[in-house]
Amino acid sequence: MKAKTEAVAEGTATEQQWTPVQRVVFPGESDTSLWPLYVDWGVAPSSAALSASQGDQNVLTLRQFEMPRGVDATRTSILIPARERLSLATYFNAFPASYWQRWTDVRNIRLTLKLSKRAVVEVMRSSARGTFTPVATRAGSGELSFDIPLNRFGDGGWIWPEITALKEDVELEWGTWSVPTREGDRHANVTVGITTYNLPEDCLTQAERFQAEPEVLDHIAEILIVDQGNKNVKDCERYPRLQEELGSKLRVIEQANLGGSGGFSRGMYEMLKNPDSDYVLLLDDDAVIEPEGLLRALAFAEHTLTPTIVGGHMFNANERTILHSMGETIDAHKFWWGAVNPELATVDLAQRTIRNDPRLNRRIDVAYNGWWMCLIPKPVVAEIGLSLPFFIKWDDSEYGLRAAEHGFPTVSLPGAAVWHVPWTEKDDGLDWQAYFHQRNRWVAALLHSPYPRGASFPKTSLASDVRALLSLQYYSADLRRQGLRDVLLGPGHLHPSMHTRAAEARAKAKEYTDARLMTEAADFPAVHRKKPAPVGTKPDSRAQFMSKAIAGITKQFLPEGEHREDRVEDVLSSTDARWWRLANLNSALVSNAEGSGAWRYQRDAKHYRRALAESIALHAELIRRWASLSREYREALPELVSVQAWEKTFGLK
Repeated sequence: MKAKTEAVAEGTATEQQWTPVQRVVFPGESDTSLWPLYVDWGVAPSSAALSASQGDQNVLTLRQFEMPRGVDATRTSILIPARERLSLATYFNAFPASYWQRWTDVRNIRLTLKLSKRAVVEVMRSSARGTFTPVATRAGSGELSFDIPLNRFGDGGWIWPEITALKEDVELEWGTWSVPTREGDRHANVTVGITTYNLPEDCLTQAERFQAEPEVLDHIAEILIVDQGNKNVKDCERYPRLQEELGSKLRVIEQANLGGSGGFSRGMYEMLKNPDSDYVLLLDDDAVIEPEGLLRALAFAEHTLTPTIVGGHMFNANERTILHSMGETIDAHKFWWGAVNPELATVDLAQRTIRNDPRLNRRIDVAYNGWWMCLIPKPVVAEIGLSLPFFIKWDDSEYGLRAAEHGFPTVSLPGAAVWHVPWTEKDDGLDWQAYFHQRNRWVAALLHSPYPRGASFPKTSLASDVRALLSLQYYSADLRRQGLRDVLLGPGHLHPSMHTRAAEARAKAKEYTDARLMTEAADFPAVHRKKPAPVGTKPDSRAQFMSKAIAGITKQFLPEGEHREDRVEDVLSSTDARWWRLANLNSALVSNAEGSGAWRYQRDAKHYRRALAESIALHAELIRRWASLSREYREALPELVSVQAWEKTFGLK
């Protein structure tokens, strides 16, 4: 009876034209490890068992993925062996119903499957609690359609089909999810804006991914590569052939290195000038996109209730079934970014599925989306401007906050994603980028913090400086203070510094032992400690935290003792190099996150005292001037992000 009330079989609905918004796709010839993101096999846990497991992470059933023998697939078709059950309750093939219900004007969705032979199709839906139930069941062959209302997915839930082959192998020839066609629907086009610095081959590979998908390429106004390096795209062997094949759909612009914000702002700028482009898709050069995600993001954006930024999720490029980011937010009190649900920051979709993990069924609303993949409508850019001239860091999060203040939401859409190296495997808080982390966070807070004097943000900023100094990371600590000094200069320094600050920050590295990476084991100093200090352990209480902090701070004022270039007191991995361990040492060899080398950390009491005093003074000055600086930056914002200001920075005027 439920099937009659919740789904309507083909032929019983009134005559209606339908527009596809999501295709059923498979990974084709790509890495076989990706299959769990597209398909599931066999019988999943029952709804009752799943419901009983809620709240107890340890009893959730892990998927043991295994492809049946005899499976053959193309990009849009798959062979289901006799007596096998194919489930599409997967990241790339289930329909994210709750997102469509919350953010669009669509109230009915149609699933159509083309089957070569008779099979049983069961259409399932889930709730935000992770329970699931069938909404329609039908046996047949050929084209089978099911209409499902989008009215019961307020806080979460997906829809997906499960297909059981009977006595014969059955080919799922294709499948689509469609919405009612509206009067005035258009063929929307996208400018794909790829910013690169010395990764030209990756950019061309990205273009080839789109070229291989005619349905996707049909919606691309142009693939715009903003080349800011000295290893140029146009010098690649593949470039002439690809340029000839793609014609006007591929364009390369060479400009000075203006970082991610400069490259992506150029993409926004060129999209605004192009009458045939309705959106800009910002895409990292080293991100590997699932091309179908572009179509899904575009279709979703075309149906949102108001112009909406539609972002894609990030999978870990090194562990390709791990979903590294399913939604980002900003803690307004600390003014720091992070996952909306930290439990989903490293979920492995080879083991967890919609059917066995309730957390994956809840809709996640975000404050912004990273610019590893982000679709921005032309009206949004036209109203709120381009990126702030930040070079790198906080440009994407600030843009999301600014858009929201203008009434434009951001949605991170399941089923649209890239594979990208996660920030947990980078040291960008320790190298030259530390300057931009600090300066840009402060500027963003002055612009968008709802609290007088930033609530606890200045305190956490000072704590980060102290932590860096206790960790003997003098290079990054000094860059952070330079960032604070520049914030005090006011907004006028932002555009002019786009051409200079990164190079200046890199150049300072030669002044610090903790910034010179040693890559040859033969160069590593020996480990020698006359009186080993207790091994530092992570403080697990406020009392322990204060005790270790006081002891560490006190030690920094004491003489360093004997200093020998050929010796250090300890060797630490990047994951173990925490302040509560380093604060006990006079010197240490610390490996980098990538595993390609190590830095030498050396305690310097005089440097510590001078740096700590300056950091305290700078933070005090920023707090004292918070109101006036906030007003100054907010008044300057429209000009900073304007087309005219960026044209000068691009060197166009």
